[in-house]
Amino acid sequence: MRKYAIAPIACCAVAVCIPGHASASPNDDSFLVALRDNNVLVPLSVDPIQTAQGVCSDRKNGQPTEEIARTDRLALFNSPAAFVDLAIEYYCPQYPS
Repeated sequence: MRKYAIAPIACCAVAVCIPGHASASPNDDSFLVALRDNNVLVPLSVDPIQTAQGVCSDRKNGQPTEEIARTDRLALFNSPAAFVDLAIEYYCPQYPS
């Protein structure tokens, strides 16, 4: 009987300890799906949502999209230009490419 009592406790501990995007907005979810659908690979060490918001800051400051795509921040992406285009589409369409 004791063997079976441990399993539910272990499952609950795992469920509580696994982090998620609890505060992600529907727009964030759509952006992440768009990255996947467009085969844009984001390095594990990069927060794609925060990086996308940085792209918008750069556009707001007048930096051209081609220049943003060549920054060190996006150097490890498999398709930096596609990431920039999607970031603009989902987070700052007021600053078109």
